[in-house]
Amino acid sequence: TAPVMAKAQEDTVFYRDYRLISLNEVGGDPQRFSVPRTTFHQVNKVRQENWPHAMLATSTHDSKRSEDVRARINVLSEIPTLWKKRVRRWQRLNRRHTRQVSGATAPSRNDEYLLYQTLVGTFPIPGLATEQELGRYQERMAAYMLKAVREAKVHTSWLNPEPCYETAVASFVESLLRPGSANRFLADFTCFSQSISRLGLLNSLSQLLLKLTSPGVPDIYQGNELWNFSLVDPDNRRPVDFSRPRKMLAEQLGEEAQSGPALASMLENLEDGRAKLLVTSQTLRFRRRHPALFAEGAYEEVPIVGNNERHLCVIVRSWGGERLVAIAPRFFAALLAGQDWHLSAPETVWGATRICLPASGDESRSYRNIFSGELHTASRQDNQDVLMVSSLLRSFPVALLHSPAQS
Repeated sequence: TAPVMAKAQEDTVFYRDYRLISLNEVGGDPQRFSVPRTTFHQVNKVRQENWPHAMLATSTHDSKRSEDVRARINVLSEIPTLWKKRVRRWQRLNRRHTRQVSGATAPSRNDEYLLYQTLVGTFPIPGLATEQELGRYQERMAAYMLKAVREAKVHTSWLNPEPCYETAVASFVESLLRPGSANRFLADFTCFSQSISRLGLLNSLSQLLLKLTSPGVPDIYQGNELWNFSLVDPDNRRPVDFSRPRKMLAEQLGEEAQSGPALASMLENLEDGRAKLLVTSQTLRFRRRHPALFAEGAYEEVPIVGNNERHLCVIVRSWGGERLVAIAPRFFAALLAGQDWHLSAPETVWGATRICLPASGDESRSYRNIFSGELHTASRQDNQDVLMVSSLLRSFPVALLHSPAQS
C-alpha cells in the first residue's frame, strides 16, 4: 500500500542507503543508477501513446531534494576516483570533530557520508551568499541532518530520540561549517564545490529542456524558476521571493529571442539563474503557441553520429509537417575535461558530431533556434538532413530548434 511504501522505503531506506543520494527520490529506486538513452526514448514514446497529458515534475512539495540539488550531485557519478579521494581526506580532517556515544563514533560513517553529499548538492554558489545567508545555511544543514538521522531509525528516531547522538551530529555540522582560516575542511570543500558547481548547473539546463519537451505537461514548483537548492520539507516550503524572477522575466520578454551578447552574458554569469529562466519561459511560450505539436505530435529518436555522440540526448517532436528538435548535452565533466563552457571553442568540444534528421522534400530544411533566433540550414547527406552540433551549441549550452511545415 502507499503508506507502507512511503514509510518503509521513502522515509527509511532512503535515509540509510547513501551510495548516491540523488537516486533516493520519491518514485525512484536507489539500486537503479541510470537507464540507456534508448530506454529513455522508449519510455517517452509509451507516455506519448498512453499518457500525453500526465504531469512532468522534477521538483515538488514532497521531493527529497530539488531538481538542481540532484543535478549537481549527479556530477559525482562522473568523477568517482576524485570523489573517493576527497571523502577520505575530509574524514581524516574531521575525525577530531566526532564524539563517542554508547561506545560508537557519532556521527556514524554512513551519516557523515550523507552530510558530504548533501553539502555538495546544496552549498551556496560561490560569491553569491552573504555572511548572514551562510549562517542560515548552517542552520538548514543541522535541521536536515536531525531529520535524516531520525528518519533512518538506526541511532535515533522520532519515537525514541537519542539526545546524545543528535547533539553529536549537530556539533559535527557546526564544526564543519564554522568560518575561519583554521577550518581546513571548509577551505578544501569550497574549492571542490567551485570545481563542480557549474557542471551541476549545466546538468540542470539539459534536464529542464528535456522535461519541457518530453511527452506530458511540465510543472514548475514554486521557486524553481531560478536555481533552487532546497532539501526535503520543511526546507522546500520556505517563502519564495518572486520579485527577482519577475524582474528578470520582464527584461527577457522584451525580445522574442536573446541576442548573442545577452546569451554570452547569461553563460558567463550562469550562477545568477537567467539562463534557467530563459529556457523555462521561452520553451513554455513556444508550447503555448504550438499546442498540437506537444499534445498530438509524434515523438522520434534520431541518430547522432560522431566521437561525442554519447554526450547528447536529442528529442524530436513533429506534427503536420512542422518539426521541433531539443538538444541537451550530458556528462559535462568528461565532455569539457576541466574547461569552462563559455571559454571553450564549440569545434574543440564537439568536433564533427552531428544530428541526422529524416529528410522531407527536395531541399534541406531550415531551423530557427528558439533561444538565440539563429537560423540553421541542414546539409543533405545520404537522404538525411544533417545538423552540426558545434554550430547549434555555439552560443548556448542547450538548443531548441523549430522548422515550420514546408509548403
